[in-house]
Amino acid sequence: MIRRQNDQSVRDILRAVFQDYRLEDKLVEVQLQQRWPDMMGPAVARYTDEIKLSKGILRLRFSSAPMRDQFRYSTEALRSKINEELGGEVVKRVVVG
Repeated sequence: MIRRQNDQSVRDILRAVFQDYRLEDKLVEVQLQQRWPDMMGPAVARYTDEIKLSKGILRLRFSSAPMRDQFRYSTEALRSKINEELGGEVVKRVVVG
């Protein structure tokens, strides 16, 4: 097989498409929603009402006031844990509401 000099891998092409259409955050948001129970445990997942990611800002909403307060005071640790789980600096800031 002859390979041209300007050939790109499928991964590179998909990455470019996701960047062009600003779909990266949405993809990461879906990953977070799916992995949240495993990352945080079933008790936290049960009281988590919303997980939204936009422009690197993760917005979380909890139905439990004590849990909401607990996460408000540990946003930096939560951000670090999520980025570690996802394998990159995806979440720049966590806002708990």
